[in-house]
Amino acid sequence: MPLSTDEFLEDGSVTVRFEAVEKYGRDARPLEMTVETRALVPPELTVSDMGIDDDDQDNSFGNSNGKIEKGETIEVRAIVQNKGQGDAEAVTVELTPAQGVFFVGKQTFNLGDLSPGTWREINFAFTVPPTYSGSNDLPFKLKIGEARKRYGAEETLSLALNR
Repeated sequence: MPLSTDEFLEDGSVTVRFEAVEKYGRDARPLEMTVETRALVPPELTVSDMGIDDDDQDNSFGNSNGKIEKGETIEVRAIVQNKGQGDAEAVTVELTPAQGVFFVGKQTFNLGDLSPGTWREINFAFTVPPTYSGSNDLPFKLKIGEARKRYGAEETLSLALNR
């Protein structure tokens, strides 16, 4: 007989009482069983590494100097990692671009489950229009979601023009 609980169970123990009732009054003696419990070990989702590509291959189109410049399409590779001790379930990433720049392609990703220590790479591309007149700081917001809403995270990738 499987027993289950929710994610809010704490370390300790729980006593379960089993009673079986029979139609003709021959009920079984009740049985109590104490079971040790362990709290859920949470995941810790984070962006552990990031790099840019401004060559003229795949989704990027630039001059290969390693800088984000106006008129280029930049490809970003970011590593989303579970640095916690518990499993992360149904991990998603949703990106919000910096003001005045535009995505080329995907901005949402389904990464599946991430066990402790594992990671997935996401690749996205954006373009900085030649007429861009905003700040040199280009913050990209990442909303990392997880099936149990409380284990998600929000991070900002700090990119910058001409650096």
